Amino acid sequence: MVIDGVSIVSNYRSQFTSIIRDFSYVGMVKIMKQKAIAVKAFERSPAL
Repeated sequence: MVIDGVSIVSNYRSQFTSIIRDFSYVGMVKIMKQKAIAVKAFERSPAL
C-alpha cells in the first residue's frame, strides 16, 4: 500500500529490521506486546 509516495509495507519492514538488528526477534516481540498493552489501557481509560 502506497500513500503519498510512501509504502506502508516498506516502512514497517524497515522498522522491524531495525528493531531486530538492535534488540533481536524476541526483543521486537516484547516491544510489540508492551505497545499492545499500552493501547488496551488507553482504550479502557475514560474520556476527558
